[in-house]
Amino acid sequence: MTIGAAYFYKTLSVNGKDIKLDIWDTAGQDRFRCVAAMFYRGAAGAIVVYDITDKESFLGAQSWIKQLLQNSNNPVQICLVGNKLDLADSRRSVSKEEGKSFAEKNGYLFVETSAKTAENIDGLFNQLVRKIVNADGEVPASYDNDNNITLT
Repeated sequence: MTIGAAYFYKTLSVNGKDIKLDIWDTAGQDRFRCVAAMFYRGAAGAIVVYDITDKESFLGAQSWIKQLLQNSNNPVQICLVGNKLDLADSRRSVSKEEGKSFAEKNGYLFVETSAKTAENIDGLFNQLVRKIVNADGEVPASYDNDNNITLT
């Protein structure tokens, strides 16, 4: 569980160019909303995660996206992520179709993952970065910090 915010970085190669991702993992609890909002400014992308075994988590993710869009100062590419795919057969509360439909209706990417087994984690980052960068593998000027991308 994240308390407040944690920082990570990851480097991906897109069209032969290295792109460094600055990743801010902000806590999803309501008491951290004001802390999370300061990380939205300057973000090129956002990964908003909900727990597929918890319907309230899915509804909360929609609220986080609304706050993100209200507080960002750049166009933000959003990926909605249903996590705990490893529990899908036994405890799923949010159908894949429900998550995907919400994402598609709003123009977001959608992926289901398992943090436990790492299923679809690399693909998630690759999809989001490819949506952010242009065809030449360059970070658009509105985000560019030496080919760095900030994700929150």
